[in-house]
Amino acid sequence: MYKIQFNKNKVLFLYKKILHLALIVLIVSVSAFSTSCSSYGSWDKIRDQVKDDLLVYLPFLMSVPRITSATLANDNSSVTVYFSNRVYSDINEIGSLVAGDFLPVIFNQNGGTATNVTIAGVSHVAGSDSAVISITVSGIPSGVETIEIRPADGASIYNGANKAVRATSTTHELYLHPPCSTVNTLSALTVTGAMAWTPAFASGTFAYTVVVSSGTTQVDVTATVTNMLASADVNSSGSSTDTIILGVPNSDTTFMVLVTPECGVPTQTYTVTVHRECSADNSLSSLTTDVGAWTPAFASTTYAYDVDVAWNVADVDVTATVNDVLASVSINGTPGATANIILGAQGSTTTVTVAVTSQCGVTQNYVLDINRATCSADNSLSSLATDVGSWTPAFASTTYAYDVDVAWNVTDVDVTATVNDVLASVAIDGTPGATANILLGAQGSTTTVTVAVTSQCGVTQNYVLDINRATCSADNSLSALATDVGVWTPAFASTTYAYDVDVAWNVADVDVTATVNDVLASVSINGTPGATATVTLGAQGTTTTVTVAVTSQCGVTQNYVLDVNRATCSADNSLSSLATDVGAWTPAFASTTYAYDVDVAWNVADVDVTATVNDVLARVSINGTPGATANILLGAQGSTTTVTVAVTSQCGVTQNYVLDINRATCSADNSLSSLTTDVGAWTPAFASTT
Repeated sequence: MYKIQFNKNKVLFLYKKILHLALIVLIVSVSAFSTSCSSYGSWDKIRDQVKDDLLVYLPFLMSVPRITSATLANDNSSVTVYFSNRVYSDINEIGSLVAGDFLPVIFNQNGGTATNVTIAGVSHVAGSDSAVISITVSGIPSGVETIEIRPADGASIYNGANKAVRATSTTHELYLHPPCSTVNTLSALTVTGAMAWTPAFASGTFAYTVVVSSGTTQVDVTATVTNMLASADVNSSGSSTDTIILGVPNSDTTFMVLVTPECGVPTQTYTVTVHRECSADNSLSSLTTDVGAWTPAFASTTYAYDVDVAWNVADVDVTATVNDVLASVSINGTPGATANIILGAQGSTTTVTVAVTSQCGVTQNYVLDINRATCSADNSLSSLATDVGSWTPAFASTTYAYDVDVAWNVTDVDVTATVNDVLASVAIDGTPGATANILLGAQGSTTTVTVAVTSQCGVTQNYVLDINRATCSADNSLSALATDVGVWTPAFASTTYAYDVDVAWNVADVDVTATVNDVLASVSINGTPGATATVTLGAQGTTTTVTVAVTSQCGVTQNYVLDVNRATCSADNSLSSLATDVGAWTPAFASTTYAYDVDVAWNVADVDVTATVNDVLARVSINGTPGATANILLGAQGSTTTVTVAVTSQCGVTQNYVLDINRATCSADNSLSSLTTDVGAWTPAFASTT
C-alpha cells in the first residue's frame, strides 16, 4: 500500500498557472469570433464582461486597488474619483463609500481668495469603480487654490478581493475653477512702427490716434486681453493680431478691436486711427569721401566737417546716403547722391555743399571743407632694428652707417625699419617694404644692407648696415671631469679621453660632473643633455660605461669614456686567531673550528678574550658587543660561562665562534699522607689525623 504526499504550495502554484492559461485561451477565443458578436455589443464590452466575471470567480488575480484619476466639476460642486477596481466601503463586497471613508479635503490656498473646502457628501454605488464627492467651497476661488482627496486610511476602501486602497493613494492636486469673468478690457495694444500715441494707451481708454512715418505702408496690431479667458478681435479678423494696410502719406486709417469677456457680455470696442504722415527727415545716414581724414567723424546731426587729404590728391569722390529714401539730395547744386569734386592746388581748401531735402520740402545742408595738404620732405627713420646682433653705434635717426655683429651660426637676419613719417616709403636692398630677411655670407664675412627711405616729396636717404658674421669655436674639451666616489686611472687630463674608475662593492650609483673648457660648448652624459648626471651601476663585479659627449660651438663632438668598475664584497667571516689570557683550550684554536672548551683555575674570576679577523673588511663582536677584545666575568666555581664571538663578513654573513669557559673548584684537603725524620723514634707513630 502506497501513501501519496502533496505539497500544498506547489499544488496551489500549479492551480494558478492552469487558471492563468485558461484565461488566456478564453480571451483569445473570444477575440477570434468577436466580429460575429455585434448583436451583443462591442468587443470592448465583451472583453470587460469577461474580465469582470473572471475577477469575481478568481479574485486573487486582482491587484491592490488605487485612485487612478479625478475630475473637478466646472462649478466646483463635486469631485468624481475613479478607482482601478470596483470598490466597497467594507470587506466581502459590502457597503457604498461614505464621507468617513475619506480624509478631510487637503486644501492649499496658494494666495487665492477661497478660504477652505470641505466634503459635503459622497454618492457611490457599492461595486462601482467611481464615486462623486460633493464639496463645499468657502469664499470665491481665484483659480490658484488646489484641493487633494485621499482615503481616510489603509483600511477604509476595498475591492472584491478584500484588498484595501492604500492611504497614500491620491487624486493629486486639482485646481479650483474661478467664477465666470466679465472683464472686457485690454492690458496692452501695440501697433508696429508707431511714433506717437494720443492719448498714451490705458486699459480704460477706448479711442486713440497713432502716428506712423510716411514710409510705413502697413502696421501689425497686437491686442492683449486683461483676462486670459476673454478674447480680442482686431479689425474683424477673428484674431487678436492683424496686419492693417494704410492709406497714402498724410492719410488716416481707422480700425476697431472688439473685446468679448469670458461670460460673453458685455463687449467693449477700442477704436484706433492710424495717421500716416509725410516725412520731415532731411538727414543723412552716412556721408563719405573716397580719401581723407574727417574732423569730426561723421554723425547724422553734425553739419560741418574738415576733410584733410594728401598733397597728391587732385580730386575726391563724395557719396551721400539719405536716412529716409523719400528725401532727395544734391551735391554742389547737382542732383544726385554721388559726385567727383576737383580740388584746388596743394595747400588750398575746396568747399562742398551736400543739400538734403525732406519729403515735406525742408532742406538741410552738410558742408565739407576739403583741405589739400603739401607734400612732406621727411625721409628719416624713427627706428631700425635687426632680430639678432650687437649694434655699433646704437641707432639714431640721423646716423646713417652701422656695424652689426652676429654669432657664427646666424645665417640670416630680419631687418625692420619704421619711417618717421607715414607718408614716406622704404625699400631694403632695393625691395619695397619695411621688413626683409637678409641671407648672410660665410663665417667671418660682412654683408652690407642698404635701407632706402624716400620722402613723400620723392627725396631718398640711405641707412647702411654692415652685418659682420663671427666664426665659431671648435673647442670641445673638458677642463674637469669628476665622480663623487672612486679611484681614477689615469688621473683626469683634458686631452685624455678614456678612464677606469674603481668603486667599492656597495656603491650602487655614481654622480658624474663635467666642466666644459669653452662655455659655448654643450655637454651630454649617456645621451642626456646636461653637465651632471647620476649613473646607476650594474651588479657587483661589473663595469658600467659612461660616455660624456662634448660638442663644440661648431658642432663637432668629443667623447670622454669612463669605465666604472664596481668591486665585489669579501665573504671572509673567519678568525686568524682567538685567544684568552688564561686557560687550557680543547681543541687547540683552528680558523675553521667554531666550538671550544677553555678550562681555568678555581680562582680565575674573569678572562680576557682577543679575536683577530682574517679579513680586515670583516667586523667582530663578543657576546653582542662590537669589538675584537672583551673582558668576560666568569660564574661561580664549578660553572661554565659561554662566550660567543660573532664574525660578520663584508658581504654581511656572520660566523659564530663559541667558547665554553669552565671554572674549576678549589681543594679543601690540608692533611699529610706522611711525615718522617731521618733519625729518631716517634711517639706515637705518625698518623694523618694525629
